Amino acid sequence: MADAQIGSGWTQQTYTKAVHLDNESGLQTFSWASYRSVGSGTICADYQGGSSAWADTTETFRILDNRSNRSEIRIYNDYSTGSRQFQGYVTFSSPLNDECLMQVWGSTSGATQMMIRGFSASGGTLREGSTVLATSCYGVEKRVNVIHYQGNYFEIWINGSEKKQFNDTEDVSNYWKYGCYGTLTTGPVTVQWRQVRCYSK
Repeated sequence: MADAQIGSGWTQQTYTKAVHLDNESGLQTFSWASYRSVGSGTICADYQGGSSAWADTTETFRILDNRSNRSEIRIYNDYSTGSRQFQGYVTFSSPLNDECLMQVWGSTSGATQMMIRGFSASGGTLREGSTVLATSCYGVEKRVNVIHYQGNYFEIWINGSEKKQFNDTEDVSNYWKYGCYGTLTTGPVTVQWRQVRCYSK
C-alpha cells in the first residue's frame, strides 16, 4: 500500500539520512549514498539503497563478519515534542538472531527508549523488550508502524494490528535508526527495509 499509516491527520516528512557502518576502527558515519561499505581487505558490512534517499525501494543492510556490529540508517528527524510515526516493511532471514532492526534513540537511562529486535526462535521472531510482536518471520515481509506520542506513549503495530503500547515518561530528544545492529553471533546476516516513511502531526 502506498499510504498505509495508522490513523488520520498525519503528514509525510522527509529528512536527511546518514549511513552508519561499523568496522575494525569503530563506528563510521557517511552521508547517504546508494552504496556504502566498510572493512579492511574484505567487506565486513555494507548498505545498498535506491536511486535517492527516500525512493520507494528496498534498502539492504548486511553484517558479514564479527569485525562489524552495525549497518544502519540514522534519520535526522530529531524531535522533543509532538507525534511521530515510522512505517516500513521489513524482511529478515536465517540465521539472524538478536539483532536490532529499528530503534527510537534517546533516553535518560541508556541509548534507546524503544528497540525492535529480530530473533531466530519460532522461525524468526520480532520482539520489543520481552513482548513478542510476531513469529514465523524468516523470509516473510512484515509491515511495521511505530507511533510515538512524545512524552506520553509508544504504540507498535505489525501488519496493521497493534501489538504493544507503553508509556514514555522521559523528557529527552529522540530520533530514529533502522537496519541491522548487534553483536554478530551467527554467520552473515541480511535485513531489508522497503518503503520506509516518516509522518508527523
